[in-house]
Amino acid sequence: MDATFTKAAQAYQNKPTPEKALTGDKSANPTQKFSDMVADAAHTAVENIAGGEKATMQAAKGEADLTDVVTAVTQAEITLQTVMSIRDTLVDSYKRVMQMPI
Repeated sequence: MDATFTKAAQAYQNKPTPEKALTGDKSANPTQKFSDMVADAAHTAVENIAGGEKATMQAAKGEADLTDVVTAVTQAEITLQTVMSIRDTLVDSYKRVMQMPI
């Protein structure tokens, strides 16, 4: 019972957070600049999409396992959907700011 509690406590302590998910970093840095965080997130997004493309090309050559290809493409698709959602939110926010009376 104690081993199960210890494992559960460790799993909770190491749970993913939005900061870790966006940057791909295992340890979120609270003093990191916003511009650095955005740059890291963009870099990670590009890497995820490139990984999906690479896996697709390997599958076309017959050099990749189908499970790995599906996983990489799904991850790239989720990354693209996340980036598009963030872009839409930023555009909407910009439009709202521009409509504010001076």
